[in-house]
Amino acid sequence: MNLRTPPSRWISFLAPFALAFPSIASAQGTPPLETEVLFRNVRVFDGVGPSLSGPTNVLVRGNHIASIGPQVRSTSGAKVIEGRGRTLMPGLIDVHVHLTFGR
Repeated sequence: MNLRTPPSRWISFLAPFALAFPSIASAQGTPPLETEVLFRNVRVFDGVGPSLSGPTNVLVRGNHIASIGPQVRSTSGAKVIEGRGRTLMPGLIDVHVHLTFGR
């Protein structure tokens, strides 16, 4: 297929992807939830430097990192995840999946 391919051919080519990933297709019309999650006592690997940060907190609001630092606190109602010194790698996604083995 190229840029001169009729739109109907593109739709038939892309339709299986929309069916395989229904959350992408259904999420287009809904705004993201503004929930808060606080990751407490984690070491952040940002992918820029070669080392991990010291123990810190990361506050995520909706789909964005709102703040990072040892003094960062959450509001009441935020989900708190105890990191226990584990590594947090923001932006890392799993691009390998077997849809047939899901629960």
